[in-house]
Amino acid sequence: MNNLIFKKNFLRQRQGGQAMLISVIFFLFISLAIISGFVSPTIREFRITNDLIKSRQGLFLSESSVEDVYYRLREALTVDSPQTLTLNGDTATTTITDSGIDEKTITSTGDVSSRQRKTETKMVTGDGISFAYGMQIGDGGIDMQGTSQLIGNAFSNGPVVGAANNFIQGDAISGGSDGSINQIRTNLTARAHAITNSVVATDAYYDTDVTNTRVSGTFCPNANCHSGEPDTADIPLPITDTMLDFWKAEAVAGGTIDGINCSTGTYTISVNTTIGRKKINCNFKIKGAGTIVTLIGPLWVFGNITMEDNAIFKINTNESFAVIADKETPLDFSTSRIFINTVIGTTAFQGNGGNGSYILLASQHRGAESVPPASAAQYDAIQVTTAISGDVLLYALHGNISVEQTGVFRVLSGFKLTAKNAAMVGFRAGVIDPIFSSSPDGGWASTSWREVK
Repeated sequence: MNNLIFKKNFLRQRQGGQAMLISVIFFLFISLAIISGFVSPTIREFRITNDLIKSRQGLFLSESSVEDVYYRLREALTVDSPQTLTLNGDTATTTITDSGIDEKTITSTGDVSSRQRKTETKMVTGDGISFAYGMQIGDGGIDMQGTSQLIGNAFSNGPVVGAANNFIQGDAISGGSDGSINQIRTNLTARAHAITNSVVATDAYYDTDVTNTRVSGTFCPNANCHSGEPDTADIPLPITDTMLDFWKAEAVAGGTIDGINCSTGTYTISVNTTIGRKKINCNFKIKGAGTIVTLIGPLWVFGNITMEDNAIFKINTNESFAVIADKETPLDFSTSRIFINTVIGTTAFQGNGGNGSYILLASQHRGAESVPPASAAQYDAIQVTTAISGDVLLYALHGNISVEQTGVFRVLSGFKLTAKNAAMVGFRAGVIDPIFSSSPDGGWASTSWREVK
């Protein structure tokens, strides 16, 4: 009898254990399914983000290779086709083809871990002014303050200096035997005579001096730290005083705005207006929400230029025109300046949609170049304190361009660039060649620059 009871209890306990084991296994499967539901999207998002980063690096790589080939062609240097650019094990292959009469097409495919992006530019012979880089700065250098960023390749004849590893989304290059890069972070390469306190994603090229700098994840020296490299040659700013004087003379030939229009010291436009081939013999201001000023020729402003209240500068034809602030008083730092300071909204510059249609906004202020320089209040040649975008080339041959808000330009070039606050300063992809309706200079010009499939 006791044995029978024992067997029954044993069977009951074993059945209960089996039920518990089944419950545990069932709970385990349910838990794994729930965890998988959470983890799978996270892994998928990580892979997507990784693909986007590598794809973006491929685009920068292809653009860098196109810029290099373009510069060599423009300067009549030796260049092979195809040409391969290798950075950190990733490559860009660039080819040159004769695509028409006096026309060449440069095509580059950047490949980063099998993520490919392709860039293409077409070049023709004709009147034009050639920029080696979309962001090309002179001897005054690049000063990055706050958390400002530069989007694209940046070239400077002077030092490139950050405040705390400010980010350049592209290559950073400081030319000349005294070229230096300090406290900068790049997602591609860095080139300078000396590089200090910086973070470089792929490769660093320098003479002998590299200090406290990480390259491709580790401190120099390592395989991606290339010492003994020749200094990159300085590149002169391409628009000279002579060229600006040429467009000023063309503006004067169309007549002068003065007299009653300048009675207050400022000629103000606050309604939609068409203007061009004029010298404005006083300060010039555009104001009024959405006021559109359509250019039909160059303007020479004998004073300061101010844009306010979401004003719009536009060109309806496939031409480019210069708007120049120059009172021809080099030591008067209160004048020949440009202020773009809409409080709310964006100041826009509009071409007609063609690659040869945009506005050159130039200041001949010399506050940054002079020795001693101008005071802080009168230091800037061009001051951008609002969001800005469109078909504009900001140019200050002798002065400082100060950008305090996010701006996207066709070209940004001057003696010095200061990026402030949290500004993100960028430009449209690639080298830009202004093709003006008239020009004292000629050469190869880029008629298009685009990403292609």
